[in-house]
Amino acid sequence: MSSEQPSQALPSEPEAPSEDREDRQYSEDDSKVERPKSLPSEVLFVAIICSSQLLTQAGLALSIVPQHIIGRSFDIDNQPGKLSWFSSGYSLTVSTFILIACRFGDVFGHKPFFVGGYIWFALYSCLAGVAIYSGPSFFIFCRTI
Repeated sequence: MSSEQPSQALPSEPEAPSEDREDRQYSEDDSKVERPKSLPSEVLFVAIICSSQLLTQAGLALSIVPQHIIGRSFDIDNQPGKLSWFSSGYSLTVSTFILIACRFGDVFGHKPFFVGGYIWFALYSCLAGVAIYSGPSFFIFCRTI
């Protein structure tokens, strides 16, 4: 006598639908993102994005390296509390508004917001350049804005 039990049939797996739910919701035809039309335009896009990341990091380095020279021009070379705001104000602003800027890019369009952001950056960089005639507070304000 064997103690074998009759085998139980496994429940059959439901058939997979012909289209996944995600495929039905988001198809390439419904995408609002404009795809690059050629390889050179895609390479140019990647180069612009990489350059923008480099420019953001260069903006920070432009105030860290010559910090004491900038401090001497404002006669605050011996006040490390004010000198630290030259670089920390910029870092604080970039890190605070990066998520908000991404959302605004989603709402208003990435390209106009990207171009407008760098126009804003250029304007306040120029104002920070002429802040020597005003004072360290205006320079810090221009760096943080």
